[in-house]
Amino acid sequence: MVYINIMLPFYKLHSLGNDFVLIDNPEAQPTEAQIKRMGDRHLGIGFDQLLVIRPLGDEHWQYRIFNQDGSEAGQCLNGARSVGLYLARTKQLERVILHAPSEQIEVDMRQLPNIEISVEWPVQTQTMHEGWFYELGNPHWIIDLTKQKWSRALIQKYYEQHAVNVSGIYRHHENEISLCTYERGVGFTNACGSASVASFCALYEHKLCSSNLTIFQKGGITQLYKKDHKVCSQSQAHWVYSGHVESGQQIFHQCTGTQNRYHGFKEIL
Repeated sequence: MVYINIMLPFYKLHSLGNDFVLIDNPEAQPTEAQIKRMGDRHLGIGFDQLLVIRPLGDEHWQYRIFNQDGSEAGQCLNGARSVGLYLARTKQLERVILHAPSEQIEVDMRQLPNIEISVEWPVQTQTMHEGWFYELGNPHWIIDLTKQKWSRALIQKYYEQHAVNVSGIYRHHENEISLCTYERGVGFTNACGSASVASFCALYEHKLCSSNLTIFQKGGITQLYKKDHKVCSQSQAHWVYSGHVESGQQIFHQCTGTQNRYHGFKEIL
């Protein structure tokens, strides 16, 4: 049976191919099951993260982040960039402060589609011979691939043992790197904003880059620089489309009295 509560507006946006569904509704309290259904790329809308925002007054907004698997994240910087684009386009704002579960994020939208975000310089919590660990609301292992080969086994070693986001970096030269991230609760992503910040901080603190860094990811380019005690990150965000979803909608349908007899094949990968 399908239960329909209300037609809920949503907005699809992305930053470097890191894609989001945004809901601007102070009453929205999505359940884990609803998030999973909406996030399914075949049977739902599809996204890397679901973003839920509500105004706090002046230019301050609360900002919650949910992964595809329904878990809540503490931080998402490309998501913050996409929220900034939404607020610039719909509320005509030029600067906002987003209150994420882990910290505040300053967002500057004066040069669209380029959007700059600023966060406090994160603290490195652990160093290992393969790389560095940083906490930015989400935990990140940054692995220097001049010392390790990028492989599924390497990702699983860190992801399964520590439940962290795992990123590999290739250093082209002092001020340019390539970055690939396996994100907790999502999988491989086209880009990851907090992984970019963690990578820059790791390289800068270990004197492997200057105070400016260009990062190449599958989805595009991010420019980062140090400003006092903050990290500033510049990249683009884009509006994809908007629509409505039925709150409480059951997306998976099954014929009455019929069971799915599909016998799952062993996964190859």
